[in-house]
Amino acid sequence: MGWAAVGGPLDLHAATLFLIVYLWQFPHFMAIAWIYRHDYAQAGMKMLPSVDTSGRLAPLTAVLHALTLIPVSLAPATASCYVAGFPYFAGALVLGLGYLAYSVRFLVNTNEASARGLLRASLVYLPALFLFLLLDLLPRG
Repeated sequence: MGWAAVGGPLDLHAATLFLIVYLWQFPHFMAIAWIYRHDYAQAGMKMLPSVDTSGRLAPLTAVLHALTLIPVSLAPATASCYVAGFPYFAGALVLGLGYLAYSVRFLVNTNEASARGLLRASLVYLPALFLFLLLDLLPRG
């Protein structure tokens, strides 16, 4: 929305920024929903961790979205959507692999500690990714 508000065209760059935030939110919210699943259930709110009796769908959702987020977050540094360079690419790759690792940990050990770890990772991932993008786009010299 900010992109469009300042007059940026609704193109591949805008779509990439939207997809980054869209995909990022699933691991983030699955971690929150897991931590507070009993509270949601008591309140009658049908969150995935409070209705899935197997307990596997929330962490699986987190992993699938974190995995999909990696190539999407690399798009600003690829030829088809080139706006950033190698520093952003390297930072986005490291952050994406870290976010995926915390999501996989949540899948393998589905408990409150792994959910909290994923939540913390999500709170680092998004601002750090956009900081890498901002720093990479600043004029050099």
